Formats: sequence, structure tokens, C-alpha cells
Amino acid sequence: MIMWRLGRTKVYFMVVMVMCLGYTFFELDKMESEMKAELKSRGITIIDYKEPDKVQILESNSGEIPQEKKVFDNQSISEVQNMHATTPSKLSAENIPESNKVFYNRVPKCGSTTTLNLITKLSALHNFTVINHIKPKELHYLHNKTKVTELTQEMYDLPEPGLYIRHLHFFNFDEESDVGMPKYINIIRDPIEQFISNYYYIRNGFVNENRVKGWELDHLLTPGTKNESLKTCIKLVKLAELDNTAILRDCKKVYSDMIPFFCGSHQWCRKRDAAALEQAKSNIEKYYSAVGVLEDMESSLKLFEKALPGFFGGALEFYEEDGEHLRKISKTASKDDDEETEVKEYLREKLGNEVELYNFVVKRMKTKLGNL
Repeated sequence: MIMWRLGRTKVYFMVVMVMCLGYTFFELDKMESEMKAELKSRGITIIDYKEPDKVQILESNSGEIPQEKKVFDNQSISEVQNMHATTPSKLSAENIPESNKVFYNRVPKCGSTTTLNLITKLSALHNFTVINHIKPKELHYLHNKTKVTELTQEMYDLPEPGLYIRHLHFFNFDEESDVGMPKYINIIRDPIEQFISNYYYIRNGFVNENRVKGWELDHLLTPGTKNESLKTCIKLVKLAELDNTAILRDCKKVYSDMIPFFCGSHQWCRKRDAAALEQAKSNIEKYYSAVGVLEDMESSLKLFEKALPGFFGGALEFYEEDGEHLRKISKTASKDDDEETEVKEYLREKLGNEVELYNFVVKRMKTKLGNL
């Protein structure tokens, strides 16, 4: 009798457990359905990975995935990328998942000081957060995992809407982190003019007296060449080449990191060869909402306003009001604004890939402005 009662109690207990589990799963399914319905009503795309070889995409009412946010269920971002590795990519800067974070990975000596002043005013107008990451003598690329972690944490912590500014070679957050991809922007300039500007900048800083007075970049220079003009430097290098003699001069190895700023932190990007150039172009097309050129700031800011109105609406008006003043305070000291043709031709020969990238950006900007 006692054993029969114990057995019946076990049966009751098991029945109750089954009913509880069934109710729990029912509630979980119900909650999941309600959550997906709510997200879908807000225009958020759910990508559901229930089978490893199938991807079910639930679109919003518009049927357009590109401008929407994406929530990845049950699968890491890296796995998602591997899944799509064999299919042609249709990703472009216009259809990457919507982000309210912008990354201005500014190229040095390309008008970034002027742009920073504009951004300061625009942040007050549009009420967005600006983080300007500046660390003296910091490399422009991420050379270890610690640096990658630091960057991704800073981007994760950036309040929305937010704009992050840093001299940094392109970083693909989707491929190398769990942080979503921000909207990239940048401004470049004629690479020949960039090299000339940088040559004098590391010697003298800006025209602004206070900056020149406290200038401390002499350690980057070949000893005894601080006051040497670029024309003289190139002349001495050419003479040494003719005589087949060794010479140490800052203009001997003409280098620009314009391509790595769009290619990435990989060592091969810093070779600036054809492969790095093509990767830079590809990244610009895929991930950059806007890339302007210093030589045509008016058109550049029009593009920025159209591409990111919540950040750059009104930028052109501010620039027209303060542009002359901004150009004066960011002008490099002791730089010849009209370098001789011989100097520019020498640099053009050394910076062929950078010139091609510049022309690519100019053409892209004009095309985008024509389509807006």
C-alpha cells in the first residue's frame, strides 16, 4: 500500500514537472514571438539562424533590409561572415546596418583641424557626443590585441548619437569585434600637397605662435635638416643618386599613410601597393558614408550634410562664416604655398597610388552629390 502511494506520488510529480516545462516553453515562445513582432514594428530586421545552412530574413514592411538594424540570434558575427564568405557582397556605405555612431578616422594634414572646429559647433547644434582620442606618440594602427580591445571598448561606450575622432587606420569592427560597425567618414587632400604640408609641419607646427613656440617634433627629423627646404632636400637626394652616394634625408623615402587609413592596420596595407590600394577603395565603397577632399570643402560639406544630416546639418553655413579664420589658425608655418613644378613632379612619381586614390575619392564625391 505504502509503495503504491509512493509510486502514485512520483507519477503526479512527473506530470506536474512536464506541465510546468511545457508551460515554460510555451511562454518563452510567446515572449520570443512578441519580441520579434515588436522589433519588426520598429523597422528592425531579425536574422534568425535556426538551421546552420539556412538564413531566414524577416523584413520590415518596406521590404528593404539595407537601411535597417540587424539583431543576430544564436550565432556570432564572425560565424555570420563565414557563412556569407562564398557569396558576392552587395554591401555598400548606403546599406550597412544603421548606426548612430560615426567614426572620423582622420588622415593627418588633411584639414582635420578645421573639421574639428566645425564638429565642435555642430555637436552643440545637434546634441551629439564627441570623443576626440588623442595620445601623444601613439601609433596610427592597432599593433596588438590590447589596442584592439581598447578601441572596441571605447566605441562600445560611446553614447548615441556620438562621433569618435582618431588618427587611426581603418578598422573593421564587424570582422574583428562584437561591436557594430559605425558610419565612417574622412577628408583627404592632394597627396603631393599633403606631403609638402607634413614636411614643414614636423619642423615648424602651425603658424599660430603658441604652437610653434612649444613645438617638440625635432626627434622625427634627420639631424641638421630642421631649416632645410623641401626643394633643397630633393636636390641633394637627386645629386646623391647620380653620384651613387649614400645620403640621409627626410625626403629620400617619400611616404604617405593615406592608403593605410582606408586599407587597414594590417602590415601589408602599409606597403601601399596595388593590393592595398584596391582594398582601400573597397572599404571606402562599403563603409564610408562620406569622404571629402580639402581642395573642395564646400562640396565635401554638402556631401556630409546629405549623408549624415543628424551630425552635419548646417556644416556648410558654419564653414562659410568661419572658414577663413579656421584656415588661418591651421596653416602650417614656413610652408611655401607655391612649390616649384620640379618638386611636385618628383613627389607625384613617388606617390602614384595615393594620387589614384585621391582621384577615386574626388570622382566618388561628385557622383554621390549628383545622385543626392
